[in-house]
Amino acid sequence: MAAGLTYPKPLAGIACLSGWLPTCIPLKHEARNPCHVLWQHGGQDDCVLPCLQDVGVARLKNAGVDVTCIKHREGGHVPGQQEISDLQSWICDILSSRSQARNAM
Repeated sequence: MAAGLTYPKPLAGIACLSGWLPTCIPLKHEARNPCHVLWQHGGQDDCVLPCLQDVGVARLKNAGVDVTCIKHREGGHVPGQQEISDLQSWICDILSSRSQARNAM
């Protein structure tokens, strides 16, 4: 999450799987280069507390970032088949929309 949000060039999107958003990461960058964020988290994650997703998503939304938040209630820290399937669909959607935007130019 931190690497994507502080990267100086435009990104198609940022995917976060059971991660967190450190409070020291500035969110001003997103105003210059808006990109969509997919944040998935396992509700039973014992490595990265699920409440950190709630805090981070709220912070991103308050900064005007477009966030899709998915919490898999029974999931742990390691992504399962559903999380990977959701991620695959999201990546395809992001790349498709970017391709359509480029073709429209």
